[in-house]
Amino acid sequence: MEDLKECSENLRETMKNCCPPVHLSVLMRAYRIENGREVPFERYGYSNAEDFLRDNFPELNLVKYDKGCIVHYKDDAPAVEVNVANRSHISQAAASPTITTNIFTPRWAKKKEVPLPFRVFLRRIIDMYPLGITARDFVDVFYQKSGSPLSYQLYGYPGHLSMFKDLPDVFRLEQISDGEHKLYPVEKTVTGTIPNSNLNTRAETQTSSQSSTREIGTWVPSSSTFRPSKLSLNPVRVWKTAFGTFITVELDGDVLVPTGSVACMIGLSEDDVLFRLKQQGVDVRGVKFLSNEVPEHLPLLQKLFPHKSSLLIQGEACPVVSLIPIQSCRFILKALLEEPKSIQELTKEIRALSLTLGAS
Repeated sequence: MEDLKECSENLRETMKNCCPPVHLSVLMRAYRIENGREVPFERYGYSNAEDFLRDNFPELNLVKYDKGCIVHYKDDAPAVEVNVANRSHISQAAASPTITTNIFTPRWAKKKEVPLPFRVFLRRIIDMYPLGITARDFVDVFYQKSGSPLSYQLYGYPGHLSMFKDLPDVFRLEQISDGEHKLYPVEKTVTGTIPNSNLNTRAETQTSSQSSTREIGTWVPSSSTFRPSKLSLNPVRVWKTAFGTFITVELDGDVLVPTGSVACMIGLSEDDVLFRLKQQGVDVRGVKFLSNEVPEHLPLLQKLFPHKSSLLIQGEACPVVSLIPIQSCRFILKALLEEPKSIQELTKEIRALSLTLGAS
């Protein structure tokens, strides 16, 4: 467990990397990205990060204004503090959560590598838009998902577009009009590995028993939209199991499972199965997206929507649903679950369903 001394050292290092002045929420998110955990201020008796910093970091000055708090070193030029403290000097654009202005802009330094956890988070968002999203809208979605502005300046970029261009493993960037750009998920296939220690049943092994790792092909959303060519008379089937409702979809002769159904069965609060797998270096071959922006997908989405509670779908529509081959479910459960008994019982249920559907 991280003690106060270690936490202070890590936070000071993060502060230095942020090139202050920096917004407090940006500093907290940078700490989370660099250290893989939140600043544990509650552990030390504080109800918020602001009070924690005031009491434990005498070299810092925190200035509150109507949209948050700015953190900078006391030795820094006081002009920043005066401008922030005087709210009349802050324009409406400066107060916008999706715009980073000179108040938050650090002294530009050399570009830094964008950390893998942050790239994975960006990838998780862009994967929600297989048909693309404008760069401006992506910045807004990022704020909604993270609660903080997109801090491109943290990594030495003058704007979000310059950062997007430097992340070809996350985005494909296209200019669609004067000053307007659109982002797409990248179009390439890579491979990931899963240690055999996590997949130790002989029945699941697809490679040689002497191999120390297993490779599973990655599916990455492509701009060429998936369109079903063969839909069975009853494509959506609902199964009652000891672990809850399990949903399967028969499509083009394959049996697929919505990732939301897997998430619901293992007790997740949202459908972030693919994101969790990416964090572990696990990629699954044969994933397909259904989108309500594709007319050919609408009949199938309409059949799935009555079961939205079992798919962890929020709202009044199915925007995007990801489907994975039923054969991959057993591997995924082994990667996501830690309880051996739960893994064994769940995989037995899914194995029985696979045999029933002829997808073993």
